[in-house]
Amino acid sequence: MVLEAVRSLTRTSSDVAGFRIRDVKIPNALVIPMDEDGIETQLHMHAHNNSAPGQQQQQQGNKVWDFDIYSVTREGGDWKLHCSGQVASEVSSSTDVVSESTTTSDDNDGEKLATTFDKLGPSSRGSRHFYELLHQRGYHFGANFKTLENIRVVASQEAMARVNFSHFREQMSRGEISEHLIHPATLDSLFHVMMATQFKGDSLPRVVPTHLSEIYVSLDGLADREMTAMQLHSKVDESNSFGIRGDITAVSETTRKPVVIMRGCKFSTLATTERRVAQGESTSLFHRMHWKPDFGLLSSEQIEKYLREKVPDTSNEDGDIKAEIVCRHFMLEAFRETETNSSREAWSTKPHMLKYIEWADDFNITQAASTASLIETEWPAFKDEAARPRLIKGWAEGAAWRAKVVLFCEHLGEVLREEVDPLDLMFNQGVAEAVYRSPLLAATTSRLAAYVDLLAHKNSGMNILEVGAGTGSTTNLIMPSLIRHGSETGASARFNRYDFTDISPSFFGKAQERFARFADKMNFKVLDLERDPVEQGFKEGSYDVVVAAAVSFTCATLRARHV
Repeated sequence: MVLEAVRSLTRTSSDVAGFRIRDVKIPNALVIPMDEDGIETQLHMHAHNNSAPGQQQQQQGNKVWDFDIYSVTREGGDWKLHCSGQVASEVSSSTDVVSESTTTSDDNDGEKLATTFDKLGPSSRGSRHFYELLHQRGYHFGANFKTLENIRVVASQEAMARVNFSHFREQMSRGEISEHLIHPATLDSLFHVMMATQFKGDSLPRVVPTHLSEIYVSLDGLADREMTAMQLHSKVDESNSFGIRGDITAVSETTRKPVVIMRGCKFSTLATTERRVAQGESTSLFHRMHWKPDFGLLSSEQIEKYLREKVPDTSNEDGDIKAEIVCRHFMLEAFRETETNSSREAWSTKPHMLKYIEWADDFNITQAASTASLIETEWPAFKDEAARPRLIKGWAEGAAWRAKVVLFCEHLGEVLREEVDPLDLMFNQGVAEAVYRSPLLAATTSRLAAYVDLLAHKNSGMNILEVGAGTGSTTNLIMPSLIRHGSETGASARFNRYDFTDISPSFFGKAQERFARFADKMNFKVLDLERDPVEQGFKEGSYDVVVAAAVSFTCATLRARHV
């Protein structure tokens, strides 16, 4: 119903490539009476720009609607909500690099699934037994809805099947049924293949779909009239007494490309609901409530206290103090090496390097006493200069992040002389990510993640800008906060847009792979912090949060609410 509605609303747009449905909630089943009166249902759609649907379709780019499906009861004429969510059209001219890479990845996955299905060959167990078991469990499907063929449980919690809908295509061509993108019975078969993951012997659990995080439907793929069958694949990621959760993919048997992709499909166990009814408990699906304080009502001291309670201080764990001693040692050695060569003419003259050299030279002189005191109290053996190489080697071997710190420190003199590229050390050789994951920054980044979780709990539609994002190490730490609902993961993401930026696009390759699942919400853009962001295409005042890990910059132009 929703697909046909949004298809109709965007019919005049020639660049629409598909539709994406998000955060679909199914609180009540729609029971179709068997008598002649039937039941009245209504679909309500609200455009996000508050304009009428007819006006919305005239705008450029992706269009978004909230939708609700109701039925009216015969008794009192009350309306009951059956399904709600959000639907968006997606244009083919999108410049989102991640979306393009994701599409390629999905296409490759589609080819792999189709190849796997071909290798499996015909199933030794037909669909008849499967639907007989479902009937025994209370699922009374009509003939048109018993659609799965060649059902195979290919691995634990993973199933494949085939659905043939050539008869619907033939009926549509003869005008016997209305024209459609995908027949409801065909779409329903995707849910059947998820239940097939539990097809073991003569047992099947009683589960029904209650929430879908995201559904992508390819308009181009389903519009292919040569396609009369799809190969289906489902995999369960989470299974417990309350139900199952997983992903479903439908691949065209003609092009071997995905045409329907469902992510985060939650099926709830009916037996659990029955037990609660028998015990007089609430049958609401929303059985967990997560409370968090409103950051807008907290002082900075209260926020700091909240974060300290959420993330214990680890500043003195795992050798952090020795890391300080090691870094001071190598910084002093770099300057001694230069003095030995009797000239600093070979050192870099770049402004940021000159600032570092000036600071480090001053630090070595003014902090000589504190360095000696630190060694005396924390690492007395380090006073013996002849023993230092052996001590540093032993310390570095104790943890991967320590080895990366030493790797960079050993090349500090070459970095100052521009003989070694520091970015190569930091990002290509993994120094930055190792440090981000080390105790040196663990408390800071963990508190950042806790703070983002606090923000997302109140505002799930945030626009976020990360500057100096590099390969995405910090992004990877805070992203779980943006997709977690309390202790639940896999639900709809709690942000509207995430702009991942750095001074060079060379950083984006790994990050695009890492965050491919958020392709529809992430943009990868170049941002030089030494230039006005507005002149680089960034809209003033358009961000709710600016993330800057290990970055010093002025963001007054951006005017974000949280930095």
